[in-house]
Amino acid sequence: MMLTLGIDPLPSPRSRLLSFAASEIAARVHRYVGELLAGAVPKPLRLALPGGLDPGQRERLAAAAAALDASLPRLFTDFART
Repeated sequence: MMLTLGIDPLPSPRSRLLSFAASEIAARVHRYVGELLAGAVPKPLRLALPGGLDPGQRERLAAAAAALDASLPRLFTDFART
């Protein structure tokens, strides 16, 4: 309805909230990945990874980390559509 009234939907409160949430989640993901690759286990992941990463997990996470910046925006866009 905003478009039919000539109102620019951006930046709407919803888009600002989604943008803020996306940036917070992205920062957390980057921090957790960095900690895991450095050999530490972030507190929220300790139940899932009580012994840390095994060498194979560390290798796969390092490879995935390189693509994080490209994949996170797509993830957030898909999430916002639901």
